[in-house]
Amino acid sequence: MSFSHLPLLAITGLGRGENPQPGAAVLASLRRRWPNLRAAGLVYDALESGVYAQDCPEAAFTLPYPSCGASAFLARLDEIRKEFPFEALIPTLDAEIQPLLSLRGELSRRGVLAMLPDEEAFQSRHKQNLPILAAKAGVHVPKTHIANTAEEAELLAAAMGPVMIKGPFYEAVRVTHPARARAQAAHVLAEWGGPVLVQEIIEGHEFNFLAVGDGRGGMLGSCALRKLVVSTLGKGYAGMTIFDANLRETAEALMHTLQWTGPLEFEFIRDRHGDFYLIEINPRFPAWADFPAAVGSNLAVAALEQLLEWPATPVPEVPSGKMFIRHSQDIVCDSADFAQLVGEGRIIRTDQNTPRS
Repeated sequence: MSFSHLPLLAITGLGRGENPQPGAAVLASLRRRWPNLRAAGLVYDALESGVYAQDCPEAAFTLPYPSCGASAFLARLDEIRKEFPFEALIPTLDAEIQPLLSLRGELSRRGVLAMLPDEEAFQSRHKQNLPILAAKAGVHVPKTHIANTAEEAELLAAAMGPVMIKGPFYEAVRVTHPARARAQAAHVLAEWGGPVLVQEIIEGHEFNFLAVGDGRGGMLGSCALRKLVVSTLGKGYAGMTIFDANLRETAEALMHTLQWTGPLEFEFIRDRHGDFYLIEINPRFPAWADFPAAVGSNLAVAALEQLLEWPATPVPEVPSGKMFIRHSQDIVCDSADFAQLVGEGRIIRTDQNTPRS
């Protein structure tokens, strides 16, 4: 399935608060190329701030959480498409990918393309599977153990010393005491389910590598950066683009092994010996996705062209030494929009009243 026209788009992940989601950044990148692109925001919370920002989508609709099941999710998408018949879907949140992979056939039958990786590649990048993937690619990973209970996490932390406690989708907290490991593991299990990962701490600088995979082991474009400021939630609040041959070779080896299609983000730590350790692979665009587009390397455009089976626009290399610094800003909006989204599960704006810059 391909399109000869720019389709109506649906995109998720519009929250831009303390733990920013990627959707608004991806939409901003796409509108750098196509200013008149029409989009609907699909949100789980009426307070996702990107719904009310200057460059917001033309429409917004609430979704049931993926935990409600694939059938409920699909039924809601069908309802939404009666009002906003989107033809392409860009999910930007980790927890959505697996449910949408199970619905890929149903979406295709409805004429909807979804920006999703291959199922096998997606499973390979799960946190608990990273040691196997890294061994195939010949890259380093921290020692990682799986805990299915808080008690197991406590015992592992007692044996390993200070560790990172990680959830299957979100949250990564450094703990220095076994009792704290138990408490954090219990929190993760209650919030996200299992398994919990208990991971060796590698001391060093943090790096991110964003790429769009071509599905054949190569990349349509990429951007490497070093984190300069990291929030208490582990999010990069400032970063600088770099070129490091070792980092690029490591990312290329992983991409070749994964055969990934579409966007993904590698997270690394470089130790004092200069070796890069793979920490996570995020199966979607990161929250800083618009940063490379702002300096001339539009990876979101490359990913959408790939999805639509359009000829690829070459993606220039990102210049080294460019920086981003995350900046908080209060959004002023009409409470009637919020009330409508809460009460009716929808906002559909006209061209005249859409608050876009």
